[in-house]
Amino acid sequence: MDNQQDYLFDNEQLQVLLTGTFGDGCISETKSNKGIYTTNCIYEEYMEYKSNLLKDIFNSKRSYLNMGYKQNMIYSISSKTLKSIILLHKKSLIEKLNLLDDLGLALWFYDDGSLHKTKHFYNLNTHSFSLEDHTNYLKPYFESKGYPCNIFQDKKLDGRIFYYLCFRKHRSGFKIAELLQKYPVNCYSYKRWSSEAIQKWSKLEAQLKSENKTLKPCTFTKALKSIVL
Repeated sequence: MDNQQDYLFDNEQLQVLLTGTFGDGCISETKSNKGIYTTNCIYEEYMEYKSNLLKDIFNSKRSYLNMGYKQNMIYSISSKTLKSIILLHKKSLIEKLNLLDDLGLALWFYDDGSLHKTKHFYNLNTHSFSLEDHTNYLKPYFESKGYPCNIFQDKKLDGRIFYYLCFRKHRSGFKIAELLQKYPVNCYSYKRWSSEAIQKWSKLEAQLKSENKTLKPCTFTKALKSIVL
């Protein structure tokens, strides 16, 4: 397979490889103009999950001890080396965004997303993208998919500014929670809403829809607390 120039990825393989742009993965170009996908994580379960999605283009897994402040095991996986991988990676940002489906979005949030446990909103770490990328591509993309978001900035002590996306619970949080429920990974259960919270939210939304009502975010939260499952 390493010599194939036109290997066709199935959708699961494609979505994992896209985390080389949207997520924790990395795609490197070899001297022979081929590409290799690598990624790592402290959770072996998640690396096994991605390995299974890669199927026959999965190459190897290894582990090593992180000698930093928190000493723990790091698990790393890599793909086979293929021309098709680098060709995919060289596509434009908008082309790659348009290749993402629900699985790819779930992997992106597992890789780079964080959930506020009490206020139930999500942040997505998109520091590697410029403000222009956020304004022209990322925010419009998510909003076209029904995930309204805001662009926030993170200013470091040395003056550098990075940008990230925030998904409010009243506008997008519930949909993201439902998305992650479709692709559950036990080690990342802390990034998902509880089943009870999802049920309450669904029940309230269905009730409001049947009554043709809308509520402001603060009122929505109060109404949510009154629901008994």
